[in-house]
Amino acid sequence: MATATVNDQGNYDHDANDSRGHGRFPGPSLKRARTEEHYNTDELDLLPSNSRHFSALNQRRTSSSATVTVEPNTDQSPGLLGIGRAGLNVLKSFASGSSRSIASGSDSNAVQDALETAAQAQAELRYLSEEHTKLQAKFKMQEEQVQALRAAEEENHRLQVEVQALQTERAYLMDRYSRRSADCKWARGRMETLMREKEGLAQKYEARIECLLYEKGNLNSQLKQHQTLAKGGSGGGAISLDPFDNTVDQVSESAVKSGVESLNESLDNVVLTVLDEAEELANQRSSSRFDDVVQQYDTGVAPKFIQALVEYSDVEEKRGFLLEAILHHMLLVELDQLFFSGDVVPQIMDTKVFTDKLLEDLTKREPWTVAQRWRSLTAASGGRVMASAFKEQKDSITGSAESTVVFLAWVYRQPLETFEPLNSKIQTRLSSIYDEAQKLAIMVRRDLLSVRMSVVCPKLNNTYPPYNPESMSGVWPDMGPMAGDEVLGLYHFGLKKQTEIAEVSYLIKPEVTTEALLREMAIVR
Repeated sequence: MATATVNDQGNYDHDANDSRGHGRFPGPSLKRARTEEHYNTDELDLLPSNSRHFSALNQRRTSSSATVTVEPNTDQSPGLLGIGRAGLNVLKSFASGSSRSIASGSDSNAVQDALETAAQAQAELRYLSEEHTKLQAKFKMQEEQVQALRAAEEENHRLQVEVQALQTERAYLMDRYSRRSADCKWARGRMETLMREKEGLAQKYEARIECLLYEKGNLNSQLKQHQTLAKGGSGGGAISLDPFDNTVDQVSESAVKSGVESLNESLDNVVLTVLDEAEELANQRSSSRFDDVVQQYDTGVAPKFIQALVEYSDVEEKRGFLLEAILHHMLLVELDQLFFSGDVVPQIMDTKVFTDKLLEDLTKREPWTVAQRWRSLTAASGGRVMASAFKEQKDSITGSAESTVVFLAWVYRQPLETFEPLNSKIQTRLSSIYDEAQKLAIMVRRDLLSVRMSVVCPKLNNTYPPYNPESMSGVWPDMGPMAGDEVLGLYHFGLKKQTEIAEVSYLIKPEVTTEALLREMAIVR
């Protein structure tokens, strides 16, 4: 009996008896034996063992002589990966090392076909395994990409939140920067004003020291005069008891000068304080709209001032200069009319300046000492009368405070209620200034006899006289006031001195506001 076994290379070895016809397939001749041997030998047996690959198996399966037709639902029907049950049984036998022979030629062909199919299936399995590995790697890579995209999306969302927060913070900082810039601008202007005032105060301080030294000399001279009079004098003449012979000054020139400077400083303090408080009140209600704002107001100041206020009402620094100049002017006009307008008594008491005419006549006809003594006595009486006429002073204070409030409401386009809290404060401050001005006015007329002192400012005769550097001073010299400029308003009082020989000089020149201020504003945009 011929048997077929599988060698180590996966080929079939046939029993020698098969060629002699002693096996299961007997044959009458050698030719038939060889034919059967050739039939049972396929191309794989003719190839080297290392060349039996997937391609050779495909060629073998495409041969018509090697095709095996298996009906479905039989033991030889193709199963998983094209291997029938018979093929599986053969494979099992092969895997277990079974060396039993294949019963018949048809079984041998089925085994051969099954082995070829198994080899092809193994190749396909290896290919699919490799593809599966590649797909797993690709899937893993894509999964990593998805995770990276998700992380990037989360990072992008976080960055968007941060950007939005930074934009909000930037808007807040820009708004804060804008407000701080406005504050710094105002503070810079205020600092420059204070620096100018500081320089002025330093100059006044030095001048006062000189005046004190001069006063010291005068006092020493007066002391010697008193000592001489007390001893009867060098000529032994009798002392006159006539009050008009009294020519001794009760105060010094420097004391009067200091009084004028002090009054001017008090005016500065009141005006600047009122402006600061008004600016604060206006800013508190700047975002509101009002229907009852003050639309017009007759300030009594130069029309050019009003035109400039209308033009620069929204420019804080320029508006501040204009308001400072106008409020100074309003207060000086009121104080001058109430206390300093006459040489003997204020014009509010002597509207026809009769006493001034009397003094002028006395100065021409009588000795200087007589005219001065009459002025002193009349001024002292006028001061007492003025103090008793308290109603005029009270009305002036109330009217000035109300006028200031109405004027500020007109400038800031606000209702009167916005600045009403300032009314009582202004009245309190004006009361102090009025008392100071009244004492200064009496002292200047009553207590100086050797010379004639007057607190002065340019007088309005339809218009003020043009700017004259010999008798006036510009309030802001760096703005370049020029001789002949139009005087728009008053700023500070001056102090004029007249001697017995009619020599006139200014210990303090009155300060005025000229059109140089408007020129400067037109240049600085």
